[in-house]
Parts: sequence; C-alpha cells; structure tokens
Amino acid sequence: MNLKLCVAFCVLLFVVFSCTKDDEITVTLKTSGTLNVNVADGNGAPFSNTNVRLMTIIGNYTSTLDQKKTDGSGNVYFGELNEGNYYLAVDTPKIENIKYMPYQLFQVISGVEKQLYINVAEFVGTFTLTLKKYDFSGEYLPYPDQKVFLVPTEKGNSSNLTLEEITNLAEYNETTDSAGKVSFTIPSDRYFYIVLFTDGLSDILGQIAVSKGSNYSYTEVVYP
Repeated sequence: MNLKLCVAFCVLLFVVFSCTKDDEITVTLKTSGTLNVNVADGNGAPFSNTNVRLMTIIGNYTSTLDQKKTDGSGNVYFGELNEGNYYLAVDTPKIENIKYMPYQLFQVISGVEKQLYINVAEFVGTFTLTLKKYDFSGEYLPYPDQKVFLVPTEKGNSSNLTLEEITNLAEYNETTDSAGKVSFTIPSDRYFYIVLFTDGLSDILGQIAVSKGSNYSYTEVVYP
C-alpha cells in the first residue's frame, strides 16, 4: 500500500469512528416538574374527599387540565406537569356555615417537586363599608345602627324581601357603628350582594368581591 493510500485509509477510519462516537451521545432535557397538594382548615385538620381542580392559563383565560379528590390526609398528587404557570381551585365544604373558594396561582419549575399547602382559612379579605345619609340641609351624615347584609350572588335576587327572608339568605350581617361604618372579613374570590333593610324591604346597594389578603373600603350615600 503506497503512502497516499495509507493516509486516505487512516483518515476514513477516523471519520467513521468519530461519527459512531457522536451518534452514541444522548442528551435529555428535563422540562417538567411534579405537584403535590395538601388541603386543610384553619386548625390544620385535613380536608378529605375534596375536589381540587388544576387549570392551565391560556392568555386571559383558564382551562381545566385535571381534577382529583384529596385522600384521607388531605393530599392529592398531580404527577408530572410541564414547566409553566398554573391555577389551583379547591372546592371545600363549608366551615362554620361559610363557603370558601381558594384559588392559588403557582409556577412549576423543571426538575422540581412543587409542594402546595392550602390553608382554606387564609383565603379571605376585608371589606369596610361606610354608610352616609343625605340630609336635606345638604350634608352627608353618618348612618348608624343600620343592618347590612352580604348575600352570595349565586342565591339570586335579594331585593324586596322581608327581614326574615333576607336574614336566611345572608351569610353575613352586621350593624353600622356611630360613624356609619361596618367591616366584614369574607372569603376571597366570591361575589356578594350588599343589602340594606329599609322601609320594611331589602334593597341592594351593589356587589363586592375581595382578593386574598386585601382590604377594600367603600362609601355609600343613602337618600331618603
């Protein structure tokens, strides 16, 4: 074998073995994480057999990806999820006759096990209403000793009801103080009608919903 042929043969062998070696290299990128959720009440007692809904975020909308029930320890495991942002909605039983609807935004990071602890009692906000009554002298005076009811909007129209009817529908009712103020701590992400009882019938002032940890103040003028 002459020198040129020998060199060419060696180069060919190098190329063949180099390509074979490169083909044997496998690179795997981890693009998912896992999610485990625990649901409990304000005292730390687990909520078993409770629906937990996992939702993906698409633009300004959410879409249900999966739904499972918690086990006897309040746990639910959703397994592997693609990296990204998700919403979690928990449909718990009532606590002391109050319905909570926890919504939690969270992020899944690739290769990380995500553990979410949902304390239902933390999903509340504060709403303070100040009532003023218009006086014919042109002043707006505090409206004390006025009953204020909060009725879940899903219970329907709350106008023109008797005191007994509106009391039965309401989840909350308080009386304004000497300054015309009244405060409520209510579940986040639920809508309520603000209802007064005047002249023998109920009257809706408006609607209210609060986010978790928020403090919302509102002033309403009542005309005679």
